[in-house]
Amino acid sequence: MIFPGAERLSARWEDRAVSSSGLEDALAKARDALASGLVVREAAVQASVVRPILRELGWDDADPRQWQMEYPVDNGRVDEALIGPLGKPLVFVEVKRPGVLSPKAEDQLFHYASNKGVPLLVLTDGDTWDLYLSMAEGEPVERRFTRCKLTESSEFRGVARDLRTFLERSEVLSGAARKAAEARLEQVKHREIGKGGLDSAEAPSNLGAGQSTRLSRRRRDAARKERLGNADTAGVGPRAT
Repeated sequence: MIFPGAERLSARWEDRAVSSSGLEDALAKARDALASGLVVREAAVQASVVRPILRELGWDDADPRQWQMEYPVDNGRVDEALIGPLGKPLVFVEVKRPGVLSPKAEDQLFHYASNKGVPLLVLTDGDTWDLYLSMAEGEPVERRFTRCKLTESSEFRGVARDLRTFLERSEVLSGAARKAAEARLEQVKHREIGKGGLDSAEAPSNLGAGQSTRLSRRRRDAARKERLGNADTAGVGPRAT
């Protein structure tokens, strides 16, 4: 027996599977491009890695109503802006050359987004994709809710799932991506409370001032050390395009 609407439901799931396969293929090609050693400049990261992935997530770079490059803000230009209804940017993407994800780059992205009402921010060097809730509380590093790394992935199912959840166009436009990001950030905070020896069942909003301060300090210190280590390895130079 075929239930009413079953054929349409099956077709939607088939479309979803095809889309997921296309995204995983784009991720694999991006990883190979990075591993080749030929992607060394910011413009190459944009062309060979970032834009193919965003296209697979449903964004059309040929349509300025969806996607604008070098998007002007009061204090500079954002590399990629993904646009929602009425021309309002919903995602800012800042791209750096491989290995150059420094605290300065993070601060720059948040500086661009200040007072713009853009809910989701992405900082990437092609390999590492850091995603942030711009309007959450705390310093930039405390607003990061997920990190994806292409070259550390033997298969891309998990990376594809995260990118689809938080950056797929339909999810961003519906507001589902923002809600999922808020839920993920709460999960991150709970995990870090547990790692720090605090009561992992206690919600971050119920933490005492001292506990909240220690949690924030741990997040900042760990992320800064990681970023500074990357910068020392790669060398932080002027913006390359």
